[in-house]
Amino acid sequence: MKGIKHPPHFSAYFSGASKNAWLLVLVAALGYFVDIYDLILFSVVRVKSLRSLWLDEQSLLPAGVMLLNLQMIGMLLGGVFFGVLGDRLGRLSVLFGSILLYSVANFANGFVNDITWYGVLRFIAGFGLAGELGAGITLVSETLPKHLRGIGTTVVATVGVSGALLAWFVASHFDWRNAYIVGGAMGMALLFLRIGVVESELFTGLSSKAVSRGNFFHLFSSWSRVRRFVGCVLVGMPIWYTVGILVTLSPEFSKELGVSGVIDGGSAVFYCYGGLILGKNQNDGSTALIRVEQLYPFPAEQIAQAVKAYPNLKQIIWAQEEPKNMGAYTFVAPRLQEIFMDLAGKGVSFRYVGRTDRASPAAGSPKVHALEQAEIIKGCFK
Repeated sequence: MKGIKHPPHFSAYFSGASKNAWLLVLVAALGYFVDIYDLILFSVVRVKSLRSLWLDEQSLLPAGVMLLNLQMIGMLLGGVFFGVLGDRLGRLSVLFGSILLYSVANFANGFVNDITWYGVLRFIAGFGLAGELGAGITLVSETLPKHLRGIGTTVVATVGVSGALLAWFVASHFDWRNAYIVGGAMGMALLFLRIGVVESELFTGLSSKAVSRGNFFHLFSSWSRVRRFVGCVLVGMPIWYTVGILVTLSPEFSKELGVSGVIDGGSAVFYCYGGLILGKNQNDGSTALIRVEQLYPFPAEQIAQAVKAYPNLKQIIWAQEEPKNMGAYTFVAPRLQEIFMDLAGKGVSFRYVGRTDRASPAAGSPKVHALEQAEIIKGCFK
């Protein structure tokens, strides 16, 4: 309809990606599922596995921290190594190599008998896990059309983090050695599943061109790129601090804090990742978004038709970034109220979300602007 743009039909929206692309999303999601299982498994079986290796109670914490550090150092180095390799040889090469590496390492973890080999294998497993994580998400992002990339990566992440729940379940019902063997076996099964995945067209198209690929230091070639990279790292640090430190070491923290009862690290991981999976999004599916792109002639008929498509409508919001006395609100408000007059008698309310009346369109401070912007988004979903 001219003058108004609202979301296309569900099937039309998702038709922009091929079946092979959605197959890739499914395979990447299952791959991330296995990755998180293997990554979090040590946090679940840490105390149990170290006790079985005859470590005394005073050695459990320093030994556990050392093994966790070795795993994370492996991931750090593996991320760089496989990132460079993926840019030079292709994403699929990284997938097969990294899956094979961490699968063998996790399988071997089920047979360790001393802390030294436990640490070596956790390092190798972390090294391989980092490659698979990065390559899988990169393939999804490069294969899906732009408007579906967010949805695709969300599916991968949501399915993936549930691997932590399986890690808790397996470790709770079977010996910790068997839990590692299960992780290795799932990785090998995933390796065969990846055989049907094709290389991304973006990489294939660039592979024949004379462009620089796999240059790690290119990441630091401009201040803008460095700033974005550091920003992403800083955003992720509190999340991993919570999961990797506070949740993993919850048995030790609970003793220091005087918490009564036995606190199990595996159960803490289960509830943490259960919350990540079930956490409520701002838009829980009950909010529809319609964008008005023409103000004059005012598309009253088109807006009325769009609203009629929602028989369970409870509230209508006009949202804008500009102050209330600027932008389009003063022009559209009386016209919208006229359109929605009949709906008011049915209990449908109409309200404004945006900045208050002002003499100036700008807040004058980037921080204040960002806070106001967040409040506008939040206000739309109240």
